Amino acid sequence: MENELYSKSKDLIKNYTDFINSLNKDDVYENITINKLADLKRVFSNINNIMTLIATRAIAKKIASILNLQDPEKQDLFNNIDATKANSNGFDIQIDDPKILVEVKCNNPIHDKKFGAAQITAILNDANKLKNPNEKACKTLKYDINKYVKIIAIVNFNSKPNEELVDDLIKDNKNKDNSSNNQNIKESLKYLDLNKLPGLLKNNSFENVYITVLSKDELNNELIEIVENIKQQSTY
Repeated sequence: MENELYSKSKDLIKNYTDFINSLNKDDVYENITINKLADLKRVFSNINNIMTLIATRAIAKKIASILNLQDPEKQDLFNNIDATKANSNGFDIQIDDPKILVEVKCNNPIHDKKFGAAQITAILNDANKLKNPNEKACKTLKYDINKYVKIIAIVNFNSKPNEELVDDLIKDNKNKDNSSNNQNIKESLKYLDLNKLPGLLKNNSFENVYITVLSKDELNNELIEIVENIKQQSTY
């Protein structure tokens, strides 16, 4: 149906599983073709979208639990996440009551358990988007951007303590943009233990961009739930 809810879960995971199912399991060398390489390139380009979806749902689940959101509010939150097409305008998570904006990054540190220059730039760009959204992003907001708690969620892919991972990111000087706006963005970045989110909301802490951290286990648990839901829906 044309008006059927667009499901990122179904769409992204289906692309991945379709490719796996298309492989010749009996003779792996039969898979080394231009067509298969083209398919593999398409799937790889989608991996970041899949990871971002998993992380977005994981951080939404934590926020809902910490704020004791009721079932209708939680359902609306997850429906909005799953109905939004990858790479669309707006924010990864937008909650208007209480006012929270979240951007999600699934960058895996590459240099001695540190983020690379391009990864840091991408995170700073998201921080700038949260503080200075463009006109298209602003259209989704019910209130002034300065009335929202702004969060960037990243994933801890190694054993480094969460706060140390964020401190290294904030202090890293690989990003060479020394403009006043970029310096202001860097200075606004603060580590956030997500359990302290209610306090930020109570104190109207809107001026900074807070970086919180998800674990690999949290992503893995969310992926298991996504796959189980897709499997159940496919049986109907």
